[in-house]
Amino acid sequence: MKTISMLVFTVCVFSSAIAQVKASNIPQREAVFIIGSSIGDHAEVVSNLNEIAGYLESQNFKVTKFYNESNNWEAIKKASINASIFLYRGHGTELGIDGGFGGIVIGEFISGQRIASELKFKNKPIILFSSVCGGAGSSAGDIKDIGITEANKRIVGSSLPFLLAGGVAYYASNYSGGIVSLLKQLFDNKTLEESFIALSSDWNHIERNQLLNEKRLNGCYKIGVLSNKGGGISTVTRTTNGVTTVKKILSPKGYEVAYLGDPTYKMNTQQLISKK
Repeated sequence: MKTISMLVFTVCVFSSAIAQVKASNIPQREAVFIIGSSIGDHAEVVSNLNEIAGYLESQNFKVTKFYNESNNWEAIKKASINASIFLYRGHGTELGIDGGFGGIVIGEFISGQRIASELKFKNKPIILFSSVCGGAGSSAGDIKDIGITEANKRIVGSSLPFLLAGGVAYYASNYSGGIVSLLKQLFDNKTLEESFIALSSDWNHIERNQLLNEKRLNGCYKIGVLSNKGGGISTVTRTTNGVTTVKKILSPKGYEVAYLGDPTYKMNTQQLISKK
């Protein structure tokens, strides 16, 4: 009796379906911007997002803004159908599809499962998380190094609902100006992975950049994480059962920038990523 063992490999083929074209030759595209509820200095956040919106408008984007403390989920769903960019700035929440991080807070808590089942993206958008707890790994409540395994879990939990809803790329940054920096890289004809690498530095180095092991998503999707070694003093804010506590601690190692999805994604090119 013979026993035959087989190894099955996933071979990723990355190719452009359509040649690169100038942004000026692309019909006007749409972006949806959302500010979550109870985010602190609302006026400052509005100013920050309006700066990003202004940049996109200069690139022939129409930006639909949901800046109220209690945004209407039905209106957001409708506006998102034709979006090429979906941006969220607000609190992270532990309503992920698998438990743990996932979901958004917009007056009501929208779970990861609701996002995955109720958003109906048509244009394969990139999802942008700006200063969202857990979105890039780190959270405002962290008092020690969470480790890359936990950071990876949080990033997957935050991004998975949107990718299951039809998104193809996800990027999260906890830095002021981090989203604009990414967009400028993308509009300079860099891929998502190339942009991620270009935005790394000696103090914010590449902790992880590898194929993602997640059966519910394309086998050729990748995840990348930038980390810093910490140090200095930071403020930790926690809210439990409506009670908020604030204390200062020595900053732990942080995971502040991440991407997940099609590494060949380009802003001005329709990309084809296939698994053979």
